[in-house]
Amino acid sequence: IYLPLIVVNCIILGRAEAFASKNPILSSIADALGVSIGFFLALLIISFLRESLGTGSVSLFGVSLFTLPVLGENPMTLFILAPGAFLIMALLLALFRRMGVMKCE
Repeated sequence: IYLPLIVVNCIILGRAEAFASKNPILSSIADALGVSIGFFLALLIISFLRESLGTGSVSLFGVSLFTLPVLGENPMTLFILAPGAFLIMALLLALFRRMGVMKCE
């Protein structure tokens, strides 16, 4: 768990430092806020999808917020494991490319 967190932290800080070294302080602060909000939303979407597909429900502090009736008693437990994150990322990238948000290189 710690190695991926360190890598992501270095990527985020390296990008912020590269932007801040070439731009004024207010632009750097606005960029940092935008990047952090975007990163938060990405983590929120990925975790929401993994939890809902992997367990069939989403809970907050032990209280079930909702249950997916489609999955019934057979949730796809692969999604709560490490490979599930890669599958969710692949599905999201395919969706974004299909919508035209991202272009194939």
